[in-house]
Amino acid sequence: NIWQFVAYGFFWPIVAPLAIMDKKIFAGIFLIILALFYVITKKILSSNAQESDFSAKQYFGFGLFLFILGMIPYLAVGKGPQIFGNGFGMRHALLLPLGSALIILSAILSIIKERWQIFVQIILLALFSTFTIYNYYWQDMDWYQQQAIIESLKATNSESIKNASALIFYDKVGIRWQNRNVRSAEYFSYVYAAFPQNHSKLVANEEYDNNPIEQYSFAKLRTEFPPDFSPLKNVVKIDIISKATSEVQTFQHWLLIKKSEIFSDKAVFLEKIRNIYQIETIPRQ
Repeated sequence: NIWQFVAYGFFWPIVAPLAIMDKKIFAGIFLIILALFYVITKKILSSNAQESDFSAKQYFGFGLFLFILGMIPYLAVGKGPQIFGNGFGMRHALLLPLGSALIILSAILSIIKERWQIFVQIILLALFSTFTIYNYYWQDMDWYQQQAIIESLKATNSESIKNASALIFYDKVGIRWQNRNVRSAEYFSYVYAAFPQNHSKLVANEEYDNNPIEQYSFAKLRTEFPPDFSPLKNVVKIDIISKATSEVQTFQHWLLIKKSEIFSDKAVFLEKIRNIYQIETIPRQ
């Protein structure tokens, strides 16, 4: 239901930041940002006369107009905003936030008593800022995991993987930003990076387990195969697992990896990733 997706696109940006407040580190970051925004706001208000450019009704009108304008492309193609799904699909929700932000602002000006309005706005801004930081952190951890998978493929001693005509990946690890799906194209990029001299392989995720040849036409757009290449000649199924015994996606791990990424050479950085993620790519028997 497209209207369900539209409603979700409106409320999700408000609910999602609240959902991460159970993580102590981000609750702490939220409090720091809240205090910082409060100090900045007090300083601005003390040096400038507090004036409202528009009334609540005007903000609501502008917001509703922009929200409807943002909905038109979704209604035209019959698809709603995509928060989750294939790839980094949240880019599809970028048309609605400006209108919804003005509608939220009009609600604050209409419902909240004047003396509390500024505090509510500061809290919302601090929540959104904290959630932005959380997303940077989560995307980093996702990307580090991708590097760990590539390093595992590079280090493999499995001749079946090296000589495979097709690789089908079963990803059991699962640090994925916004629980995104991983498409076959991404697994191909892993193989391309791991085997730069021997990447003429058909690559697919487990979705194409029964018929990987479906991906062949797309694979030919990404790499050049030999004329006599037979994609189903030697199909190898690979499990991606982690041998880590403790939680990997922690702020402490992120700091350790980020420190080596910035201040150490690439070899140290990749070694830190390998030690923390402990990714293994294992061919199925």
